[in-house]
Amino acid sequence: MDHPSFKEKTKEKKPEAPDARQKVLRFMQKDTSEDVSAEKIIEPTSTLYDGGDYFRINAELPGIAEERIRIDLEKSTVAIYASHDDVMYRKMIDLPCEVRLSRKRFSNGTLELILEKKISG
Repeated sequence: MDHPSFKEKTKEKKPEAPDARQKVLRFMQKDTSEDVSAEKIIEPTSTLYDGGDYFRINAELPGIAEERIRIDLEKSTVAIYASHDDVMYRKMIDLPCEVRLSRKRFSNGTLELILEKKISG
């Protein structure tokens, strides 16, 4: 009776690569623990997808109500702010080009932003 080797049993599937047009950058959560009026500031876990003519940003904001989220967009910088009780989330993302907000969606603690790239010329 043939038994698979230990190596074969523990071999994991490699994750599939994203669409060739999409480059994925992962921003890990950091506890910056700044003491701003007794609030704890946390950089939320977020993911940036480059879809060619747009960027998609997903940010994890657990325990936050949608009305407590603020998004500032200035040229090529996106700032996400959210707060709940004594916790404040803050994320600054510098993009390689100017963008405009195309769509915002918040569901189950995840904020999704679709940002269209501005074409210069």
